[in-house]
Parts: sequence; structure tokens; C-alpha cells
Amino acid sequence: MHNNIYEKRKELAICWYNKASDLRGAAGALWASMDDFRSNEIVKELGLWTGFSMKVATTPVYAMLCGMSLELLYKAIVVAKGIEPNTKSHKLTEL
Repeated sequence: MHNNIYEKRKELAICWYNKASDLRGAAGALWASMDDFRSNEIVKELGLWTGFSMKVATTPVYAMLCGMSLELLYKAIVVAKGIEPNTKSHKLTEL
């Protein structure tokens, strides 16, 4: 059943676009958490130890989400043009 849903959704550009937008939003939230003031608030709210740096912890995750968002946006464009997306690779240079 899950494979059928995935197969149908991968043919809809809007599904790829919505996932790209979700990842961009999540990346934006991480970016906002890197601000020193917000970082201190978030560290306290999460009960993390003194000296924990949201900037250090989230920078690589932010970059990963940005890359994934670009990948899905590319796939949305490809599907909108009527081309089957390459779902076997996640390398932007190959896509």
C-alpha cells in the first residue's frame, strides 16, 4: 500500500514542491536558532548544558536540509515538465 502511495505522489510536482518547502522551512528554523539570543533561549528550554552551541550543532544539519530541499525542488521541476525524476540518486550534480 505504501509503495502505491509513493508511486502516485512521485508523479505529482506539487508533492515534490511541498516536501521541498517543508525542508526549507525546517532549515529556516535552524538558521533562526543560530542567533545568539535565540540560541540561549532554546538551550535553556531544551535543558541542554551550559555552553551548548546551537550554531555548532545545527550548522551541518542546516546545510543538509538546504541540499535536500534543492533536490526535491529540482525533482518538482522535472516532474512538472513531464519527465520521470531520478529517484535513485541524491547527488545534486548527478540530478
